[in-house]
Amino acid sequence: MDLARAILDGWTRLGSAEPPPFLWPAPGDRIRWEGGEGTCLGWEPDGRLRVDTGDRVLSLTGGDVRALAPGGG
Repeated sequence: MDLARAILDGWTRLGSAEPPPFLWPAPGDRIRWEGGEGTCLGWEPDGRLRVDTGDRVLSLTGGDVRALAPGGG
């Protein structure tokens, strides 16, 4: 019964998006990831990171993101 309740509770929360526990990088931070680099534009409601590469805007879903300068800027 406890397992069924836990599954049901998790299922009902699937539609609610919680904000990420951190917001780094911040908009304006220069970042690098596997496959490119660019400027952070902010976070999508679904947790993806929006990045301007200069040629296009990407929504990153994962990867090793690093700051390009001390302090992230």
